[in-house]
Amino acid sequence: MKKVRLFTDIFSKATNDIRDFISNYEKEFIQIISNNLFMENFIVEGNKLKKVPKIYNFESEVAEYLKHKSWYLEYKITDSEIIENENLLDMIVQKFMLMKDFNHFLNRALADFEMPERKENR
Repeated sequence: MKKVRLFTDIFSKATNDIRDFISNYEKEFIQIISNNLFMENFIVEGNKLKKVPKIYNFESEVAEYLKHKSWYLEYKITDSEIIENENLLDMIVQKFMLMKDFNHFLNRALADFEMPERKENR
């Protein structure tokens, strides 16, 4: 399977901000991702390191997520579930609502992140 290069992979500060936030708000993160409806629908994925970075507790409940260099949610759906679903829009809205807390958590982690300025080509 091909590894996808995501936003936080490119910006190490963003990756570190999210790791720090997950580490500092472990219980909130665990509460979000262990919600039954969330777990029935999504898998937290992303490019990962082999080990937890040394500055974090490798025995933490969130240690596996601290290995990540990027975080995204995976929802498995078949073509037929899309084509044959008369209530597709409602289903999509429902899935986005289930993602909301996870997305808000990551957005809070990145609240102080600023995109680096691009260097001009000369």
